[in-house]
Amino acid sequence: MQLRNRLPSREIQKDRSMPMEWGFPTSISAFTKNAKYNNLRPSPYLLLCANISNNGYRSKEARKCRGLRCARHHYRLICQFWRCSLRVGFLLLGCGLLTACHTSSRPGTRPLTQACRYDTGTIGGILAMKYWRNLFSTGYKNPKDNYRDVDAVQTSEIVSILSAGTFFGALLAAPTADYMGRRWAMIFQAGIVFNLGVILQTAATQISTFVAGRFFAGLGVGLLSATIPLYQSETAPKWIRGTIVGCYQWAITIGLLLAAVVLNSTKNRQDTGSYRIPIAVQFAWAIILVVGMLILPETPRYLIKMGKNDLAAKSLSRLRRLDVDHPALIEELAEVRANHDYEMQIGKANYLECFKPPLLKRLLTGCGLQALQQLTGVNFIFYYGTSFFSNSGIQNPFVISMITSVVNVLSTLPGLYLVEKWGRRPLLMFGLAIFVPPSLIVNQLTMF
Repeated sequence: MQLRNRLPSREIQKDRSMPMEWGFPTSISAFTKNAKYNNLRPSPYLLLCANISNNGYRSKEARKCRGLRCARHHYRLICQFWRCSLRVGFLLLGCGLLTACHTSSRPGTRPLTQACRYDTGTIGGILAMKYWRNLFSTGYKNPKDNYRDVDAVQTSEIVSILSAGTFFGALLAAPTADYMGRRWAMIFQAGIVFNLGVILQTAATQISTFVAGRFFAGLGVGLLSATIPLYQSETAPKWIRGTIVGCYQWAITIGLLLAAVVLNSTKNRQDTGSYRIPIAVQFAWAIILVVGMLILPETPRYLIKMGKNDLAAKSLSRLRRLDVDHPALIEELAEVRANHDYEMQIGKANYLECFKPPLLKRLLTGCGLQALQQLTGVNFIFYYGTSFFSNSGIQNPFVISMITSVVNVLSTLPGLYLVEKWGRRPLLMFGLAIFVPPSLIVNQLTMF
């Protein structure tokens, strides 16, 4: 067992060669024998824990010491967890809400790690706003309420163009991240590409400008949806990596909820603020992400790939809050370097490798699960829910959209726990079992 996991004392953590029994030195001489510690004074805690024999703890004080050691160890784990959580907080909030903020505006754009969702929430509400319908209408009148509106072809173009942007953004994400680095790539993607799309949409007063803005926003979403999970996986410690990725999805659902809240606040405005405010809110998420990435370091793996080993050690030292010469940090850095060297021996990867065994099976499995998830029609509620509820005769469709978003946020929380408790496949089957009956009921009710 590694010494650093057994000893809370900083002096002892630096050496792994000391004689150990139950995680502690068998005698004080074992501590003072090493030349590194000749100038160190043993703490009372160490003196107490030295009362150990080969058969275990002799005294009641030593047994108490063991409990104290466990308490300190768990305290350190909790502190490290919250430090790591705060460090990725900007990343989670900026990306999850930003991409969440922009997927909500178009149907069918949930493919990229289900990332783009605030936009999914906003576009559905914007399409139902009477002021926006009158401003962007080219003369078409909706027969359901005899009010000026955009026709079906224009609606499809506005909604789906964002998906086209995300498609090309996802393809360009890997080359961009390799050329610019993970950190600066995200700053470029959020600060320039995505914000350009938001600017065009906010300033638009006609369909052509609005569509152009949605394409560039989708391009930024596609880039970020692929780059941010890459940054997370290369910086987060193994023991909280799954939680961070899960919180990323949770931030997406929060983005949907925020979109519903903002739309409900501006739906009755009879000016351009009715649609410009919900769209312009996305600037906040982009700024959060850019500021966060200016604070966070580049990933150690990318720096090692570029041959900058010293900078990689400093980056990992910042992320782990450990000294550059700490044994745990040196071991992790060596592992990252060994994995990179092994990959280089295999050869450089390209997109064609994804379509060859054994990666082809994994590709088809992932794409199949994502396609089937899309075909369930769950995105319909988030993309067209407001219009659907309004046409169904519901008096407050925006409030109903808020309720569905709240349910979406809350239902994600059990998944964060159960995905590790039950496993991926059982949880997927359980969620499907809950999803199917209500879907059948809604389908039957809407047929009549």
